[in-house]
Amino acid sequence: MSPALTKPMLRAAAAARREALTAAERAIASAFIARNVEAVLRETRPQSIGVYRAYDSEADTMGIMAAAEADGMRVALPAMVDPDLVHFRSYRSGDPLVPDALAILAPPDVTPVIDPELLIVPVTAFDRSGARLGKGRGVYDRAIAAARARGVRPPLVGIAFSVQESPAIPVEPHDIRLDWIVTETETLRFARGR
Repeated sequence: MSPALTKPMLRAAAAARREALTAAERAIASAFIARNVEAVLRETRPQSIGVYRAYDSEADTMGIMAAAEADGMRVALPAMVDPDLVHFRSYRSGDPLVPDALAILAPPDVTPVIDPELLIVPVTAFDRSGARLGKGRGVYDRAIAAARARGVRPPLVGIAFSVQESPAIPVEPHDIRLDWIVTETETLRFARGR
């Protein structure tokens, strides 16, 4: 019997598979992901979305932002207020970005904070139950839990390349499952009580 795969093992393996994709493969797959996310946006019709800017080998989110803006949706980018707290700040293409608490480019502190009606969630690894692994710091899980405590429950759409799919991911009580996972090849939807 093989030992159970741990979160760090699953995260590292999925990240390695993602990084093995060429830049061209990632660009093509990102375009298909954006198109698939557009279908989710048409179905859910949010007035605003929270979306992150891709880092390193993550799926590029610029197509998603452009489609949302073209449809008149408000876009919000994450801004780390401190190493453990994220706010979503209003953003339009071309707005200035400044380093946040983690030195990641984000809208400046004077930009309005909004609660997005739909949240695009970064994914390092996912399984077919809607479980996800991020980078391992729990920032999005805490932000989503805080929003829910305020009565805000945006649909959660994780995006990833299909190579990031993993076998069953161990889920702990604080882990929040996704409502959708969108890859370049398919859109997985999970029925959840909101």
